[in-house]
Amino acid sequence: MRKIIINRDFLIKKYSNENKSANDVAGMLGINEQTVRRRLVEFNIPRRRGGAGLKSSRKINIDCNQLFQAYSIEKKTVREVARIVKVSEDTIHQRLREFNIPRRKTGLQKGQKLSLFHRQQMSNSKKGSNNPQWQGGVSYEPYGIEFNKELKEQIRKRDGYACQILDCKKRENGRKFPVHHCDYNKKNNHPENLITLCHSCHSKTNMNRNYWQEYFKDNLRNISKTNLIQEFPDAKV
Repeated sequence: MRKIIINRDFLIKKYSNENKSANDVAGMLGINEQTVRRRLVEFNIPRRRGGAGLKSSRKINIDCNQLFQAYSIEKKTVREVARIVKVSEDTIHQRLREFNIPRRKTGLQKGQKLSLFHRQQMSNSKKGSNNPQWQGGVSYEPYGIEFNKELKEQIRKRDGYACQILDCKKRENGRKFPVHHCDYNKKNNHPENLITLCHSCHSKTNMNRNYWQEYFKDNLRNISKTNLIQEFPDAKV
């Protein structure tokens, strides 16, 4: 592990001459307070014990929203957050515990739960254009009027009321399966563009859309062609 370099003259100036605490110096450098204390020993700089400036009695004010945004949403490290706020890493670790913000290395501890505020923050951070799967709002486009209950039931019947993903063996069992648009165009309701998927597989198709479009084109069209002709004799295949 790379040793953090601290200039001895800087440490003497801030700690001894300006009477800054080890915590203050750590905040200036964006490092752990214990690292500063070790350097004081290594440089043989007399440490204050119980005197003024050893530690500030004033609690450093850090905004919970700012900390959650930087650490949990923007994925900054504790060291990076400490430099931004100009406090020591120890202070950031302490505030993370006080605000019940889960640490990334270990995740949620046993029995630890996210607060409602933090759940809302994480949910909002993945909505709309913040989501990596954002497609410009196409999911909010309305379906064509022909995409009705009757058409969806015909598609399910054509597909044997079973999910059409090749490795999936699920069949309807009381809860109707979704009918998916293979090209993601909600206006294209040609039977050949519609396919039955189970709820789990349908959720998967919301990601990696280019992959799924090719998948449906290469693997499913021929499988459904016989059933398509039987169920929709007037459809152009």
